Amino acid sequence: MMQYLTGQIVFRPISGKFLKDYDVCSKMDPYLIITYGWQKFKTRTHHEGGKTPSWNDCFTFNRTSDYIINITAFD
Repeated sequence: MMQYLTGQIVFRPISGKFLKDYDVCSKMDPYLIITYGWQKFKTRTHHEGGKTPSWNDCFTFNRTSDYIINITAFD
């Protein structure tokens, strides 16, 4: 049985730094998928963000007994 905690976690991705731009003809268009328990959010896509994308998104997760937030970057 999962225990649910009260409260919220506010997550605000600001920027990223990739080691390499994997697009050949243009810059990468990165975005993030953030998951916490069963909750999932997607940042906006930073078109032509390249190796140093930035975001100004804000996501609010409801607290659960999970203690890991997964962040996955996509192009």
